[in-house]
This record gives sequence, C-alpha cells and structure tokens, in this order.
Amino acid sequence: MFDVGIAEQHAVTMAGGLAVKGFKPIVAIYSTFLQRAYDQIIHDIALQNLPVVFAIDRAGIVGDDGETHQGIFDISYLKPVPNLVITAPKDAKELELLLEFSAQYGEHPIAIRYPRGACPNLGDFPLNKIEVGRWQLLKGSNESSVALLAVGNTVSLALDVSKILEEHRVKTTVFNCLFIKPMDEEVLNSLNKYRVVATLEENVKLGGFGESVARYIVEKNIDTKIEIFALPDKFIEHGSQEILREKYGLSSTAISQKLLSSIHQAG
Repeated sequence: MFDVGIAEQHAVTMAGGLAVKGFKPIVAIYSTFLQRAYDQIIHDIALQNLPVVFAIDRAGIVGDDGETHQGIFDISYLKPVPNLVITAPKDAKELELLLEFSAQYGEHPIAIRYPRGACPNLGDFPLNKIEVGRWQLLKGSNESSVALLAVGNTVSLALDVSKILEEHRVKTTVFNCLFIKPMDEEVLNSLNKYRVVATLEENVKLGGFGESVARYIVEKNIDTKIEIFALPDKFIEHGSQEILREKYGLSSTAISQKLLSSIHQAG
C-alpha cells in the first residue's frame, strides 16, 4: 500500500505506471477529490486502456462532511471518458463482489462508486454473477406500469418507492442498474412496455445516469415517459443526508408522489 497524501494526480499516474508493469492497482479516492486527477484519468489510464481500479468513496450525498465533500459529479465527469467502465453496488455484499471482480477484470479501467456511511444489506436480492453491462431485475411482472431504474444506494430507495406505489395499486418493476457505463441495452429496449420509467441516482442531473437513459429513449424512439430523480444544478450545502435527500426530492415519499402524478398524466 502506498499513501501518497493529498496528491491525487500523482496517485493516478503512479497507478498507470504500476499497471504497465503488470500490477493491478486499486486507487481509493473520495469522489470529490478524484476531480483533481481528471487529466490523469484520461491521458494516463483511459487513453492507454490500463486495467486500473478506481474505488470511489463518498459518492453521493455525504451530509455532515460539508459542501466541498459532496460526491455528486463523478458520474457526469467519468461517463464521457472512453474505455472506462463505471459501476455502483447496491449493498455491502455487492461491493465485495465488485472489488473481487475488478481485481480479475483486465479489459478496461473500472470505477466503483460507493456512498459514505454504512452500506445496506439487501440480502433478499443476491447477485450471483457479475457481467459487464448487465443489470439485475429485483422485482416485477408483465403487468407493471412503472419501471424504476436505480443506481447504487438508491436501489433500496427504489424498493421503498415500489412498496408505496403498490399500496396505491400501481404495479412496478425494479432494476438494480449495477453498471452505469456500459448500460444494459436489452433492458433499455424493453422500456416501451411501461407507462412511466423513473431513474434514481445521487449525482447531479446534468450528465448523469438519468440523462443517459433519456438520451437512449429518444435516440431509439422508445415510447414511454421518463422521470429523472437526481440532484439539481447547484452545489449541495452542508446538512445531514436525511435532510438533504428530503429537500432535493430523493425521499421515497417525494418520489412516489411525483410518480403517481406522472402516471395520471400519462393516462
């Protein structure tokens, strides 16, 4: 292990050099501080398609760590980088599986984003196999009118939303969108069977996962209505995670109310 101190650019370039010599580097940096090494990610890792693993801590709302530490941009700034695979686990066990998978994966650099705080344990929905670009169907039926596409720690939120909607007799399908890039095109191509599709993520809406899904829907002329639940185009202030999620519409109650209204509008 090398502790490079507050030298994120050096850490990433050093990892590239190690990878060239046959090592398997895992670079652990907070989401907000990985921004400092963006040039190195592009030129020293992705351009050469080196099998470096980025373990991106504090991805999403960090709460009391403060405004400078909110990890709300990493999906947006990493997504345009060629060769880079981006993934996010739904719970603690899946994080372990992804780390084990990434240690053996050698085709591309891979980024694993995970949130601050304790990971949930969604033991009722185990992931038995990881395949790049494949999502996990958690629940659903052919009668579902709403599809919830959730990333990382918003998967548990999506399951809570699903319960509320079904209390209102709205059947739902929930996907664990384990891979942010590449996306699961088989799932995306099936979205026309839902009246409303909702994406959930703790990242700014601009350039985020939801925008990728919306673009795919438009480009492929898929007939469905999409609602993107993400963070606004602003810096997120200091505050507890619970309060901030409530304020910015990322609570199960706020999402459910919005989706019920959207379903009504969709006819």
